[in-house]
Amino acid sequence: MSRVRDVVHQRDLFSVEEHQTVAEVARKMGELHVGAIMVFRDRELRGVFSERDLMRRELGTRINSALEKLTPRERMVFELKDYHGLKLRTVGEILNTTEETAKNTLFRATQKLRGALSDMR
Repeated sequence: MSRVRDVVHQRDLFSVEEHQTVAEVARKMGELHVGAIMVFRDRELRGVFSERDLMRRELGTRINSALEKLTPRERMVFELKDYHGLKLRTVGEILNTTEETAKNTLFRATQKLRGALSDMR
């Protein structure tokens, strides 16, 4: 079985301390042109932070922000349909409205979300 030191022999390894902010770590990764960086606390490896982690965090923040801009009804329809997988007929029944109204509300919510997240493509 290979040891870490054998695998990374003669490679530059970069690390940060656990207390550093995400912005500081992202800045350092950009300066170093690396896609991942080790995270230490008191000389003990605590994990690895990667570009994927950064993108996931940013995307989650952006989605939550976009969802907050929907009306309460739009958000409810969107969440019941997309998060809970309910049929539009069931969503309409839950909200005491028609399937067609639920469908139109979902369309509006989806359009707003697409607009709010369009620069993420």
